[in-house]
Amino acid sequence: MKIVSSEQMKKIDEDCVVQGTSGLILMERAGENFVKILKSKFLNLQNKKVLILTGKGNNGGDGLVIARKLFEEGSRVKVAVLFGIDELSENAKTNFDKARKLEIDFIEYNGVIKDRFKDEIEKVDLIIDAVFGTGLKSGLPDFMIELFRQVNNSKKFIAACDIPSGVNGTTGKVTNFCICAHLTITFGLPKRGLFLFPGRNFIGEVRVADIGIPSSIVEKVKVREKLLNRREIEYFLPQREKKDVCKNDFGHVLVLAGSIGMTGAAALTCRGAIRIGAGLVTLAIAENLNHIMEVKLTEVMTLPLPAMNQKILPLKSFKKIISFIDKRKISVLVMGPGLSTDSQMGELIEKILLNVQIPCVLDADALNLLAERKEILKKTKAKLIITPHPGELARLMAKDTLQIQKERIKLAQEFAGKYNLICLLKGYQTVITDGDMLYLNSTGNPGMASAGMGDVLTGMIAGLVAQMTGKANQIKFSSEQELLAAAARVGVYLHGLAGDFAAGEMGEVSLIASDLLSKIPQAISLKN
Repeated sequence: MKIVSSEQMKKIDEDCVVQGTSGLILMERAGENFVKILKSKFLNLQNKKVLILTGKGNNGGDGLVIARKLFEEGSRVKVAVLFGIDELSENAKTNFDKARKLEIDFIEYNGVIKDRFKDEIEKVDLIIDAVFGTGLKSGLPDFMIELFRQVNNSKKFIAACDIPSGVNGTTGKVTNFCICAHLTITFGLPKRGLFLFPGRNFIGEVRVADIGIPSSIVEKVKVREKLLNRREIEYFLPQREKKDVCKNDFGHVLVLAGSIGMTGAAALTCRGAIRIGAGLVTLAIAENLNHIMEVKLTEVMTLPLPAMNQKILPLKSFKKIISFIDKRKISVLVMGPGLSTDSQMGELIEKILLNVQIPCVLDADALNLLAERKEILKKTKAKLIITPHPGELARLMAKDTLQIQKERIKLAQEFAGKYNLICLLKGYQTVITDGDMLYLNSTGNPGMASAGMGDVLTGMIAGLVAQMTGKANQIKFSSEQELLAAAARVGVYLHGLAGDFAAGEMGEVSLIASDLLSKIPQAISLKN
């Protein structure tokens, strides 16, 4: 599902007008479909007491259309006009005049509205915010902060038009105050700010109201951002349609992971890869830890590597790893989970990246080790997927973690573009980008803020890459980069969905990474 900035949506609206669809018609459609969604939520709107807060621009005009449509449904509507009538935009004024002709009760702001506002709030069942939408350019005036605070504290159901007033539709940033909605009904296309923090905290449930925008106009604006949903990934899900296949047809994943005290990370990565459907998975690990992994992993093979002082020796391990990759026709290489940040390990990773051409998925300690060697990312011939959490990307970009969180989209795109790789920035609504297209994930829950979740995800993505590059794959990709981007999107979505299924069964507090493994089949089936 495409998502847009406020500026892009404004351009789309303007192009609609140029092509003959007036602003009044768009307003009428917005109000009508807003009410249809409310009906699906409340079933019966008759006799519902509704208070609509309206502004002076297009959002206020939408609210005035909603007032008429609710009145026609039999709702008992009251409209609070928070600006002077002479300040209304042309389209808002037209809809104000239309609503005025009906038996709708109006409260016009005249400096004393706040004195009766609290009483009005207590009388209603539903409050609709149609004050600013995406049109707010600065902070709220003091009188409005006081009114909005009363609304937020009222415990009444609050529905916002397009986006809660006070939340930036592009960045998700909040001004000096904002409406806290239970339901946001956005018009035409979802706004990016609906899915970014801190604004996401004030959005509630998000629904999209169709206002009849032609697809040709959307294409003209060249929307490069999408929200991942089932339709976005279904096409890319590996299928097993042929009968005459073998394990080699579904790819071979080699995982370089694990160290003393961190063998669990290696195990979770391998199990994620095999559970998502990779034909073969091999774990490369220090020989002194091999016996542990032989017990931990049943379906996964191991490649013991020379070790000294419980560390992998780069000079002795490199040739064995490269030989194994060539001899066993490895489809994708994973490096990082639980690997340790020993300096020699950094040398090994650097040497591998300079000498392999198969896809690589880099996570955790591989990323930490590359923070001081990131120019290698430009020199490698291998196509890369990196899966950092905000702290790891901060180290890679020599920035503060807080800055990464504040500018997740911008900085992930910047890094992916600079190093020509797929960057998957983990966190709530994970960002996946190749530097051009960008996707926000829609699955997952707070219970997944737990150790090992990222290891499972890394394995799942690698397992998907293996299958997509395998002989049995039916999908033709225009480039290896496109294939890796598809695997990253599918992996992130299914990982979050498996987490949602697991949380639904055992709750979020007790959720652990291994719980997701048993829910991957359910996620793959895309069935609740």
